[in-house]
Amino acid sequence: MDIHSPLRSPLSMPDIKKVKISSPKHTPDAEYPLRRRRGMAESLEETAKPTLETVWLKSRNSTDDDRKSNNPFVLPMDCNIFKKREIDSVIKQQEKKFFSSLPTQMKSTYLSRLRCRSAPMRSAVEDTIPEPEKCRREKTTWATVVTKSCSQERENIRDYLSKRREKFMQQYSLSVKQDTIKKLEKDTVIELQLISHAEKHLEQDSIAFEKFIKENDQSSVESVKLAEKETMMKMEKTAEIKKVTVQMMAMKRYCIMYAILERKMCLLRAGFEPAT
Repeated sequence: MDIHSPLRSPLSMPDIKKVKISSPKHTPDAEYPLRRRRGMAESLEETAKPTLETVWLKSRNSTDDDRKSNNPFVLPMDCNIFKKREIDSVIKQQEKKFFSSLPTQMKSTYLSRLRCRSAPMRSAVEDTIPEPEKCRREKTTWATVVTKSCSQERENIRDYLSKRREKFMQQYSLSVKQDTIKKLEKDTVIELQLISHAEKHLEQDSIAFEKFIKENDQSSVESVKLAEKETMMKMEKTAEIKKVTVQMMAMKRYCIMYAILERKMCLLRAGFEPAT
């Protein structure tokens, strides 16, 4: 239908310019952290003229390495002490002003501010965090949210006691197995020591046996040589005995023949002819 048709009066039509469309995504409370972050970024860029807000944001957004860069064991100068006092007072004033200007639903306690749990402060600090550190914090936050979101079923005393009993039995069996393993390890060490001791004795016995065999071989060789020598001497003595025996037999024959000849000569002298 046409807006300027005569059937409808201009008074019945709503004034489009005067209508204010409100969206829950663009409420002042929702846009406040974003505006605050943009204001913090703009204030951080203005380093030529340091204001109270830039000093406060610089101190608030500084990392632990920046805070620990100065040596705490070196005494500062008097001007630095007074300067630090002024900066601390400026930071306190800015913090007080900032948190007092927050809406009611975004205000927090001092402990929560120290932990940096509020969205504006966390976003302001996270702007200056390096990417690896930010990824690590996001992973930690995600793990915390996942563990908190897990539903924990309630269990009765019987299930709890049974689980505790099972856990105790597992721990007991594990401790028994560990004790058994330690005992077996000790026994293994003792057995290895005994085996090494027995191996040493066996080596000593083998060395002694080899030495005995060598000595026995040497003595057997010497005994064989001695036996051969004695055999040769015996044979020589036997040959000498045979030779002397032959000589004795020859001497005996000669004596007999000489005795016979003497008797024959005696008979011839007496006038008797010996019988032939």
